Amino acid sequence: MSLSPEQALDESSHRKVEGSFDELQRAARNIEREARSIEANGGEQRLVDLLDKYSNELRVMLKQMMSEAYYRPQEPGEQAAEARNGHLPEVDVRPEDEDQASLFGESGDDTLAA
Repeated sequence: MSLSPEQALDESSHRKVEGSFDELQRAARNIEREARSIEANGGEQRLVDLLDKYSNELRVMLKQMMSEAYYRPQEPGEQAAEARNGHLPEVDVRPEDEDQASLFGESGDDTLAA
C-alpha cells in the first residue's frame, strides 16, 4: 500500500520532529553528564548548578514541545501564567531507561525497516 503525497509529507514531518526531540533529549543527557563530571573532579559548584539547571529546563521544554506536538497547544492564558512565574518548574522527565535506544540513529535517520 503506498502513501498519498499528503500522507508521505505528514510522515516525513513527524519523523523530523521526532528526530529533533531525540536530539534535545541527547543534549540534556550530555549536559547532565558534564555536570556530573565537573562535580566528580571537584570543579566549581556554581558550574555544576548551572549545567543542572539548564539540563532540567531543556527537559521541561522538550516535555512541553512533545505535549504540543502530540496533544494540544498550550492556551495563551496558560503561557502568560507560566511567564509570570519567572521560571520553568523543575520536573524530571527522563525516561526510566536513560540508555534506551532511539528509533533514530546519530545521523537522525530512522533505524526501522519499512
